[in-house]
Amino acid sequence: MNFKGTFIKLKIMKIELKNTTYNIAISEETIMFSADIYVDGVRAAHVHNHGTGGCNHIREYEGMKERLEAAERFCLDMPPANYMDYTINMNLDLYVDELLHKYMILTQII
Repeated sequence: MNFKGTFIKLKIMKIELKNTTYNIAISEETIMFSADIYVDGVRAAHVHNHGTGGCNHIREYEGMKERLEAAERFCLDMPPANYMDYTINMNLDLYVDELLHKYMILTQII
């Protein structure tokens, strides 16, 4: 095989939650939580959920609209998530849920 001149372009973005708090005791249909979303090491948005069902509420910080939109596009390119018998297309809201659940598992183990 000749790979001369062949380039593979990888799009890598680090999305993480920091300053995360949650409360299982008063959560109903979803997890009640609050966190900051960091994109490539920069605080880009605040996210919270009241725990009564529905999507997360994501609010970008001043000057972070483009960075948050880039994070959304990055998540849309991720493989779909599989939950029981359902396949759901990934987006930033769903990715935040996955990050939150991983955080909750880690904090309960330690």
